Amino acid sequence: MDLSALHPIQVRVFQADALDGQVLHSQLQGLQVDIVFTDVPYGQHSQWRGQLARARSPMWAMLDALRDVLVPTSLVAVVSDKQQKGAHDRYRRVQRFQIGKRQIVILSPKS
Repeated sequence: MDLSALHPIQVRVFQADALDGQVLHSQLQGLQVDIVFTDVPYGQHSQWRGQLARARSPMWAMLDALRDVLVPTSLVAVVSDKQQKGAHDRYRRVQRFQIGKRQIVILSPKS
């Protein structure tokens, strides 16, 4: 059975600075996000760029920017190296696990 025929999944793809909450909000045109999957830069082949990349914690800035476009039941899955802290005071950790040198943290927004 094709569940997408019964319950179509709305998908919106765009390019934006994940550290800029205003740009995210504008690109989504009032829509809110149910799930986010991200594999953040960790310096080997890619790195954070842009104005906020020089922030103390770009991952914290990204989570902060995402928070206002999420619904209470949203999930954010962040893949990173073990040195990056996948935490933010506006989220609760649902799960954390490790695969090789990478960690995966699943977060849910706090009410």
